[in-house]
Amino acid sequence: MPAKKTTILTLARSGGVAGIRPPSKTLDTAKLPAAAAQRIEELLNTASFFKLPAVLPVSAPGADTFQHSLTVSHASGCEHTVTFTEASASEALRELKRMVRDLA
Repeated sequence: MPAKKTTILTLARSGGVAGIRPPSKTLDTAKLPAAAAQRIEELLNTASFFKLPAVLPVSAPGADTFQHSLTVSHASGCEHTVTFTEASASEALRELKRMVRDLA
C-alpha cells in the first residue's frame, strides 16, 4: 500500500485582550480520514493559499484583535506562512483555521 501524501498545517494565535499566546496546533493530513484531508486540499486551492502574501492587511485594525499564522508544508515540497485576522481572511482561509483548531 503506498504511503499517504501528507500536508502539515501549523496554526499559531497571538493578540487579544491579554496578548496570551496559546500553544500552536499542528495537523497532519495523513492522519485524518480521507474526506477531511480532501477538504483541506480543496480549501487550500480555493484560498489560493500558496499565492497569498505573507501578511493579509486589515482595513481597520483593532487593539484586541487575534492574529493567526498558518504555515502549510505541502507534500509537493512547498511551504508557506500567512498571517491574518478574521476580518482579513477569506471564508476558505477561516475554514482552514477552524479545521486545524478543531482537528489538531
